[in-house]
Amino acid sequence: MTTEKRKPAHDLRASKAAFADLDNFNGTGTAVRGAAALGFGRAEIVAAIQTMQPSNFYKSMTAYGSQHIWHDVYHVPSEAGTFTLNSRPIPRPDTCCCRLKRKTMSNPHCPKTGAPMQRGLRPMTLDYKGAQMTFDMPGWYCDSSEESIHTGEDLKISDRALNRLKAEADGLPFPEEIKRIRGKLGLTQEQAGELIGGGPRAFQKYEAGELLPSRAIASVLALLDHDPSGIEILRTRPQRSWQRK
Repeated sequence: MTTEKRKPAHDLRASKAAFADLDNFNGTGTAVRGAAALGFGRAEIVAAIQTMQPSNFYKSMTAYGSQHIWHDVYHVPSEAGTFTLNSRPIPRPDTCCCRLKRKTMSNPHCPKTGAPMQRGLRPMTLDYKGAQMTFDMPGWYCDSSEESIHTGEDLKISDRALNRLKAEADGLPFPEEIKRIRGKLGLTQEQAGELIGGGPRAFQKYEAGELLPSRAIASVLALLDHDPSGIEILRTRPQRSWQRK
C-alpha cells in the first residue's frame, strides 16, 4: 500500500544533479525495460532528466516497502514519447536510482518490498519496435518482487543490448560488421574515425557496441564495403585541426 500527495518531496535541482553522472547512474530493472521500449539507454535517460521542469511533476508517492520513503514521479516529454521518472535522489544503499558508486552499493533493499536484495546474474529481456533480445544482466535482485537494481557498470550491458536492437530496427551496421569493414580497409580505429568521421575514439565505441554510428557514417561504410578504393578519396580531403594532432 502506498500514500500519495501532489507536492514534490524532493528539490528538483537536487534530483537533476543526483542523476547527472552517467557512470554513477543506477536504475531498476523496471525502469531499464520501460526506457528501452522508447529507445532510451543510460545517456538518453540522463539527458531527459536534465530537461525536467516543475510543470512535469505528476505526484509524490511512498515506497511499497516503507511509508517513510517518498519518490517523486515526473512525466517528461521527449521525441520518443513521454518518459516517466520515479526518483528518490538520496544517497542511501536502498535507493532505487541514486548517485552511488558500485563499490558503495552493498546489500540494497528492494524499492517495492523493502526486502534485502542479492547480487546475481539473471536473464533480462528488452523490447524495441517489435524486436526482442534476452541476455544475462548482472544486478541486485529481489526474489519476492522480481524487481532489480543495476549500477552504472551493469547498465553498460543493457545499453549494448539496446544498441543492437536499435541497429537491427533502424538498418544500421552491427559492431562486428563495422570491425570487418574497417579491417577490409586496413585502418586502425583512430584512422577510421579521422577519415570516415566521428572522432578518434568513435570506432572503438562503435565496435564495442557502446555507440551507434549515425546514418551518414553507416552509409559511408556501406559504400566503402562495396568499393574500398573510395578510401583514397577520403585520404585526400583537407584535414581539420584536431585530425592533424
